[in-house]
Amino acid sequence: MICDKDFQRRLGSLRKIVKENEEDEGIGWDTSPAKAYLKDCFEDGVILVDYKQGEKPLEAAKRVGGEHCANHVAFEGMAFNSIFQRRLQNVSKNHDSKKQRAADDLKAFKQHRAKHPIRSHADLGMPHWEGSEAERLMKKDMQEGKHVGKKPSQFRATRPNVFGLIPKPIWYDHVCQELKLWKFCNKCGKAADKQNK
Repeated sequence: MICDKDFQRRLGSLRKIVKENEEDEGIGWDTSPAKAYLKDCFEDGVILVDYKQGEKPLEAAKRVGGEHCANHVAFEGMAFNSIFQRRLQNVSKNHDSKKQRAADDLKAFKQHRAKHPIRSHADLGMPHWEGSEAERLMKKDMQEGKHVGKKPSQFRATRPNVFGLIPKPIWYDHVCQELKLWKFCNKCGKAADKQNK
């Protein structure tokens, strides 16, 4: 093996990589608060997706690390080296691709709605429930407790102009469904509170 300048340069770069990997050992990046902080910074617009701004990637990563990450607890003891640069770039690409997919989905949804608008009435001549004024008022009245102590037919009679358009069996089903949803959410909320304690 020839020990020339090319060999020494390669050896030096390998030593640098080994040193960086040793410094970074023990950090579980996928679940780290540092990664979550970077994601939040990209979502809030604190760090631009095009954070490089014509700089070399490593210099840009060091600048971002110094400006936004150096004073944060999650980055304590972390070096802003080539590993940080790679991670920052991956978070940036991930955020950018999700943002692009969301824009594409919204465009496709608007095109679908333009071709297939929501009809005001179902096939049987009844008004659609989802997004209707009857649904909004029923949920509002139930949150205010106006249904307590009343049968569904009595509750339906409180707003005859709106609730009266819905047939009794269907009205009863919607009231029962909303009550079941409340019970389920309340039960899940209590279970989550117990786990957090």
